[in-house]
Amino acid sequence: MENTPKLPTPTARPDAQSIPTGSENAEATPAFVDPRVHFDKTTSKWQFEDDDGREYEWIDSKQTWTPIIDEDLWATQQAAYSIDGVDENSPVPSHSKKDKKQIRIEKQLQKKNASNNKRTRDPDNETTTSTPQRNTAVYVSRLPLDTRLEELKECFSRAGLILVDADNQPKIKLYKDESTHVFNGSALIVFLKSESVDLAIRLFDDTSLRLGSASDQDRMQVSRAEFSHKKPTDHTGGLDGRNTQSSDQQRKKRAKKVEKLKSKLEEWDSDDDQAASRAPPPRFAKIVVLKHMFTLSELKEDPTLLIDLKEDVREECELLGEVTNVTLYDLESDGIITVKFKDPIAAQACILKMNKRFFAGRQVEAFLYDGKCRYRKSGPGSSVSTTDTHDDDLEEKRRLEEFAKFLEEQ
Repeated sequence: MENTPKLPTPTARPDAQSIPTGSENAEATPAFVDPRVHFDKTTSKWQFEDDDGREYEWIDSKQTWTPIIDEDLWATQQAAYSIDGVDENSPVPSHSKKDKKQIRIEKQLQKKNASNNKRTRDPDNETTTSTPQRNTAVYVSRLPLDTRLEELKECFSRAGLILVDADNQPKIKLYKDESTHVFNGSALIVFLKSESVDLAIRLFDDTSLRLGSASDQDRMQVSRAEFSHKKPTDHTGGLDGRNTQSSDQQRKKRAKKVEKLKSKLEEWDSDDDQAASRAPPPRFAKIVVLKHMFTLSELKEDPTLLIDLKEDVREECELLGEVTNVTLYDLESDGIITVKFKDPIAAQACILKMNKRFFAGRQVEAFLYDGKCRYRKSGPGSSVSTTDTHDDDLEEKRRLEEFAKFLEEQ
């Protein structure tokens, strides 16, 4: 049985009683002593996240905590257990014994008729309505004219496994101009899984293929590939079975290629499992640290840079997912900014997109917060004292825990 987490309870502090919950200063004077509780401006409700990453919101009318249900996760779980052709919302009919017997006889007749039709039908005159295949390809434009296939493979492999052809070459097509036969700056990349398409668009759309290229003309445009399907025509008239035999061989070769790629994908999953023990705690999986985003001299010369930089970072990161907080640490010479996302997947996408990118001539480092480092910032709300000289291990551990809670509350 799953242990129920101990949830915080509201306090009756004098400073909290003087301010109504719905007022503008409700966030500034929390009604909860527990530091894990924070006020969400988007929902205007108090929220709490336990150590396992589960989130709750306070229902003031009921005076109780209610779990926050992720609608996307709920829809995904429903889709995983759904059955094709079955309406989940339709009532289940009740059948008598006679009705059940009649249904069983009808099913047997349907199977018999289907078997007879399969043996007698003419494939040349049959119009098949097969289920459309999932689109696993992306179309990339505005590439440098000297782009190499290896460059595209190295870049887009970060979004997932790329399919290979019969010659074991990646399924990447570089399009050429029909008149000059020179690469025209566009390409088609085919992945193994359709999920890689969305991730590739989120990661690489409106970015540069090569690090350090800041020109707008060098920014790629990545979109879902669109195809116009044409029914193949049999020009041989079906006089012999050589084409059918060749087609079967090609299907078998493709099946082997797919199995090989799936095996490689399982190896990746195994490596991820081994690395899980070295990964940051789950409660920090949503917090990304961006390093070398500014210098102290830049902040000193332009006091408005702090606000502008936070807004620019939030705007860029919101392209990857919902951002709950952006914090700039103006006392850190390494130019530290932390970004907290709503879900861990967006945080991983942020690392893939921001790490090793150049910003204002500096190469950015992006990684998950490890729960150990303490970053300094000035002003009220700072969790770190700049004059702290204590060497006591217990005191240092306590400060680290307070700083970790501060990051989670943002």
